[in-house]
Amino acid sequence: MEAGNNSKVTFHYTVTIEDGTVVDSTKEEEPLTVQLGEKQLLPDLEKELVGMKEGEEKSVELTPEQAFGEIQEDAITDIPRQNINL
Repeated sequence: MEAGNNSKVTFHYTVTIEDGTVVDSTKEEEPLTVQLGEKQLLPDLEKELVGMKEGEEKSVELTPEQAFGEIQEDAITDIPRQNINL
């Protein structure tokens, strides 16, 4: 059975940056479960999952524009820890 719109899919992922540094992964945790078509994933990532079959593996490369955009250094602000209430 292939994954399609409204399919519930469960998968592991590893996110790396260009130099291969891992920035996020589910490999040592529970896999992620989402319902396709519910805007729970980046649109271009979701398109890559459609048509996949159970057990299939795939490597997907997204451009910054397809993901979260280029880093905007001027938009980064340091906040002193004592200013954060938990």
